Amino acid sequence: MQLYKKEKISIFKNRFIFRLIRFTKSNVIRKIERNNIIKYNYITRCSTFPKMIKLKTDNTDDSGFIEIVESVIGNLILSFNPNEVSIIRIKNWFDHKWLNYSGKKIKKYDTGTGAMIPFVLEPYWGKEITIPPFNPNRVLNETFFQKKGNENSKSEELTHIWQRSTNNKKRLISDKTQNGLCIWISTNTVTNGQGSLMVYQIQDSEILTWYVNFENKNGWKITKTKGIDKNSELLTE
Repeated sequence: MQLYKKEKISIFKNRFIFRLIRFTKSNVIRKIERNNIIKYNYITRCSTFPKMIKLKTDNTDDSGFIEIVESVIGNLILSFNPNEVSIIRIKNWFDHKWLNYSGKKIKKYDTGTGAMIPFVLEPYWGKEITIPPFNPNRVLNETFFQKKGNENSKSEELTHIWQRSTNNKKRLISDKTQNGLCIWISTNTVTNGQGSLMVYQIQDSEILTWYVNFENKNGWKITKTKGIDKNSELLTE
């Protein structure tokens, strides 16, 4: 199987976004040292997905947690046969409230006193599933796999962008992919002793979303689920 990899690097400095795109057949991505914040978007096209996708990790990631997540991703690919898979590493732990979270919406309150009507921002979980509005500063890297012959330029774009939280309701997950998996995993699991896994399964008009929390209590164990049974075959190693 011949793999083609495109490296997309977004460098954020002040309020300007610069993008540098280059193509390479190498599986090694050269690290760029700058006085800027650097984001990596790794794109791999292949005829078939490998049976086990090896995650990009660092020394803050517990190997036991990573093995579990890699196993779950393998189960997902085997079960759903997606055309595209996005894997996004989020800085530190995140909780179940991020599941189906769409951002914030403006709500006004009538005080009834004749005073100026105040407007406030409130958390919003919409009926239409959007891309969860993680701040791009929390995204350590994003790895994207795509089957050859199913190229989708929208799915190659960075998942998390700089925007107003109120604008996120327009960023539907179904606009990113019609047949794919979007997966978010937490980092710094060595120190935190717990890890998060959130999955959006998109297939035509059906979208399934779920969240699992793991804790390292003499071995990694599931301590909370939302949208999926903890005994699901998808979660077995």
